Amino acid sequence: MTTAIVEAAGTFTQATKTPFAMWLDALRSGDYRQGTGLLRCKDQFCCLGVSCDIAVEQGVIPEPERDGNTYFYGDGSEECFLPPEVFAWLGLDTSDPLVGADGARQFVTHLNDAAGLTFPEIADLLEATFPHLMTATPAVTPTPTV
Repeated sequence: MTTAIVEAAGTFTQATKTPFAMWLDALRSGDYRQGTGLLRCKDQFCCLGVSCDIAVEQGVIPEPERDGNTYFYGDGSEECFLPPEVFAWLGLDTSDPLVGADGARQFVTHLNDAAGLTFPEIADLLEATFPHLMTATPAVTPTPTV
C-alpha cells in the first residue's frame, strides 16, 4: 500500500490548533481578567499567565503552587515569566517574547504591565510576530492506490 495525497473531502484530517493559537484565542476570549506584575494573582492574569493556565489544562505542567494570592508555575519557581516547559510547548525560545514591527520590539511583559495594552492587542502583536506558530501541518490520512 502506498500513500497518495488527494485533494478530496475526508483525505486530510483536521489539524488541531497549535498551543500558540490556543493561547491567542484565550487572550481574545474575554474569559481572563488582566492583571500586572505576576503570572497570576487571585483571579487576574498577565498575558503570559494565560498561557500557563492553558498549559495546566492541557497537562503540560502541573497545577500551580500557591502562596497566598500568588501562583507559581512549572517547577514552582516561576511567578513572573514562562516556565521552560511552557515556552517550549508554545514554540517559543524564551520566557518573555519580544513582539513588534519595524524594529520597535518590546517584551510582552512590558506591554502587559507598563504599556497598558489589552490582551487582544497583545494577541495581535504576537500573531504578527510569530505567524508560523499559528498553524499546524495537517496530518495526511493514508489512501490506498489502485
